[in-house]
Amino acid sequence: MPNITENDLNTQINSKNFKNLYFLFGEEKYLVNYYTDQLVSSILGNNKNDFNFQTFKSLEEIVDLETAVEALPLMSSVKCIKMVDLNIETLSQENLKKFKEIISSLPETTTLIISQINVEVNLKKSSKWLSLLKLLSKHGDVLELKKLSKNFLCKQIVSWTKNLSCEISQKNAEILIDYAGENLIDLKSEIEKLCAFCNSQEITAENIEMLVIKKLEANIFELSKAIANKNVTKALNILNVLFYKREEPIAILAILSSAFIDMYRVKVGKSAGEKPAKLADYFDYKGKAFKLDIADRNSYNLSLKSIRKCINALLETDFKLKSSRVDNKILMEELIVKLVSFC
Repeated sequence: MPNITENDLNTQINSKNFKNLYFLFGEEKYLVNYYTDQLVSSILGNNKNDFNFQTFKSLEEIVDLETAVEALPLMSSVKCIKMVDLNIETLSQENLKKFKEIISSLPETTTLIISQINVEVNLKKSSKWLSLLKLLSKHGDVLELKKLSKNFLCKQIVSWTKNLSCEISQKNAEILIDYAGENLIDLKSEIEKLCAFCNSQEITAENIEMLVIKKLEANIFELSKAIANKNVTKALNILNVLFYKREEPIAILAILSSAFIDMYRVKVGKSAGEKPAKLADYFDYKGKAFKLDIADRNSYNLSLKSIRKCINALLETDFKLKSSRVDNKILMEELIVKLVSFC
C-alpha cells in the first residue's frame, strides 16, 4: 500500500537519502514519469552509464533482472534499475514468485524503481496487486500520484508559461484546462504550442480558442450550453464538428446525458435548499467539481420538468442508436432539435 507522499519523496531526493526500492503509480502519469526521472538523476548523478543504469520493460526474462540486480556498480557506490509498466496479471506464477524473492532481498548497492506509466494498478479489483503492494511497501517506498486539483493545475500552467517567457492569467489557465483536459502531459504540450505561437506575449482566450484541440468532453459542455440556451444552430454546428472528428455517437450521447443528469441533480438540490457544491458529498465529483458549476449555469432557466423530458429523450435515443438501422447522425440531429424544444 502507498506509504509515502510527494513531500516525503522530494525530501529524499533533496537529501539524497534513498531506499533500495520504489514503486510509483497513479492517475497522474506525467508525475509518475517526472519523479522516476528525478530519482534516477539524483541517485546516479554523473555515474549514469550502461553498467550502473538499466531499464526493463517486461519480466519475461526474469533471469536478466536477477543478474542486473545482483551485479555490482562500476566506479560508483550504487546502481539503478528502472522497470517500466510491470504487469503482474500476465506473469506466470513462477516468475511472480521469483520477482517477489528479488524485491525481498535487494543488495544495498542497488536501487530498483518500478514506474507504472501505462499499466494501471487496480487495488480494488485485483488481489494480486494488493498483495504485491503490501510486499513492496514492506521492503521499500510506494507512492500513488493522484489527479491534481484544478487550482494546482492552474498554478503549474502559470509556472510553465513563465519559464517559457510568456504570461497567462488564472482565468485563461482555467479555460485551457476546460478545453484540453486535466492531463499534465497534454497541458504541457498545449502550453509549449501556445508559447511558441505567442512569442513572449500574453496568452489570450482567443489564442486558446484558435490553437487548442478541444477534448470531447469540452465540446459537449459547449453543446449542452447551446441546447440550454435554445441555440439550435450552434448546437447542430457543434454536433457536425464532432462527427467530422469521427467521435463515436454513443460516446457523445453518454457525456451529453451525464451533463443533463448533472443539471437535474443541481436543480433538485437547489429546490431542497442545497448549494451545488454540496452534491460532491453524495455523488462522485472528485476532481470534477467544475461540472457542478457548469450544470448550475446551464440549468438556471430550466425547470425540473423540462430537464426530465430531456433525460427521457436521451434515453430513447440511446436505445435507437443501439437497435435502429436509421443513420446515427440523423438520430443525433433529431435529438438535438428535441432537446432544444424541451428547454
